[in-house]
Amino acid sequence: MPSIAIVLTGLAGLAAAVPYTTTSATTSSATTSSVTTSSATTSSATTSSATASSTCAVPNKGDTVAVFASDIYYKIESGLAAYLPPTGYSTIFSNLNASNNAAYGYLTYQALDFYDTSYAAAQCNSMAGCESFNIYFERDPTVTPTADCPNPPSNYNKLGLYNVKVAYYSSILNAASAVNVGQWQENFQVAIAGSNAYVKQSIFQTGGSNSGYTPAAGTSNGGHVPSDMAINAPLNCDGSDPLAGMQWWNDGQFQVSRCAQACTAHSSWVAAQGGVPCNFFNTFMQVTNGNQPQQMCTFYSTSQPMSEAVNGGNADGSVLVSTSYAFTSTTYSGNMVC
Repeated sequence: MPSIAIVLTGLAGLAAAVPYTTTSATTSSATTSSVTTSSATTSSATTSSATASSTCAVPNKGDTVAVFASDIYYKIESGLAAYLPPTGYSTIFSNLNASNNAAYGYLTYQALDFYDTSYAAAQCNSMAGCESFNIYFERDPTVTPTADCPNPPSNYNKLGLYNVKVAYYSSILNAASAVNVGQWQENFQVAIAGSNAYVKQSIFQTGGSNSGYTPAAGTSNGGHVPSDMAINAPLNCDGSDPLAGMQWWNDGQFQVSRCAQACTAHSSWVAAQGGVPCNFFNTFMQVTNGNQPQQMCTFYSTSQPMSEAVNGGNADGSVLVSTSYAFTSTTYSGNMVC
């Protein structure tokens, strides 16, 4: 990615020039203790990174959440990073004032000197099971707020910028899970800005030994179902059920390639044993009662229109569907004629 220097005069412009280049990261001391819960991505890390103090400085006039949230620097930085995602990654969401709060798939986090998505991507690539990451600016206190010091000044890094955090996940993130807007610690408000999330493009590819499928008609961005919902297929025109079978995985990860492989294996099995082949598949993530998400894979004998992708889960929220993709076999000759 090219090196970009941004010079601004807002609060974040305290740094004369902020290079958008690879840097070394320093992992917070809270990393080990925060791995078990997603909320630790911000709250636990923030609390443990601040230190108690017998003195309490008074924040300057511009040190407020309103100034932090509205500073154009963070919008420009996250906007550029969203427009130019790291090599091999796609942008999931950008420029939110909230970080991801999904408990499943959380691996660890780091504190960075720069808002450096290329470095974060390289770190994710080096981690076993890492598929996505969330990077953001966070307004933290310089010391742990107490009754004697309820609203200390904000903590800035050595460039005069608010802290940069990046959290890594083995699951796919989405904007719906970006609900962590910070927290109150006494009278100090932890806040978030410029929150972007990225996912590896490889998880959406059927590729390699699982090739032989093409994105279904009506999908976009390599097979993504526009509604992001699961397909509820109607009966075929001859009254037969197009559902050929299904398979699922409970590891919280999402890989289109394993669904493609399962579809191929199903067709090979029915060719020898008899049955309905898999000519089309829909794969998506399903969360039931807040448990770890499952990757679901449904096989169909006929291709399905995207207008049938209307299953978003249960009305009471006990079952939620997201990250829906659909593919058609390249050997499929077309739907039946009745």
